[in-house]
Amino acid sequence: MPKALLQRPPMPTSFFDLPREIRDIIYDLVLVSSNKHITPIPLAQFLKVRRQPRFVVQVPVSPLTSTSTQCTPSSSTWPIDSSPFTLSLSLPRTCRQIHTETRLLFWQHNTFDFPTPQMLISTLKDMGQVPSRLIRSVSLPISLTTTKHLPKALRLLASRSRYGDFRSLTLTIGRNDMIAIETCKMSSQADKVAVYDAFLETMRESGKEKAFRKRMEVESLLRNWKVGGGLDHSTVRELHLAWGGEMYVNGELEWRDYVHFGKCAGFS
Repeated sequence: MPKALLQRPPMPTSFFDLPREIRDIIYDLVLVSSNKHITPIPLAQFLKVRRQPRFVVQVPVSPLTSTSTQCTPSSSTWPIDSSPFTLSLSLPRTCRQIHTETRLLFWQHNTFDFPTPQMLISTLKDMGQVPSRLIRSVSLPISLTTTKHLPKALRLLASRSRYGDFRSLTLTIGRNDMIAIETCKMSSQADKVAVYDAFLETMRESGKEKAFRKRMEVESLLRNWKVGGGLDHSTVRELHLAWGGEMYVNGELEWRDYVHFGKCAGFS
């Protein structure tokens, strides 16, 4: 037998014979979404329709490519595919060693996208204290009609920050919701203007929470919003002053901690 064959290391005979680096790659493929975003499916829906494990999630099919710097569309523009890709937590339950090696991977490397503050509240309560405290990042679309439950949702996240691993919240405003906000702001009807004022006040009160990193992503009315007196400029400024943190418009950083970084017309 050739000497080279005699010196060849033996082939792995079990999963744990693989190098840890290879196991980590496999864990990442199984437990982390390809775009790092997942949408939890309501527990009641799965128990009723699919009889799936409790913490199965699906990735929304978005008309835009989702990245860390791009805007997340409002929930109405995220149709769910009839056969959605799902992630399961079955792998960490396989054995003690795999559980130890993957315990935080799913929770800390995926951003959890919730369509409404109400769903965020109900899902975290359904999950219970232990797993919900492992979530590190959340994305939440907001509009004129969804801020009623926002303060309660933020108090819940603040608790998960103080007693868990939660670190970052991103609020997103899609183009259609931005149009609705601008319409109320510029309306000649006092009741619609009052809706905008109440929306800003809710954001202002919610923005006082400092337990986690805050970010807002907005799609402007105009694609080329940086030129000549766009209506968005003042509204984006007002939203940032109310919420704080970082403000991204069409994927570009415009404001950070009340300091303007962008190059929009009307700001030096």
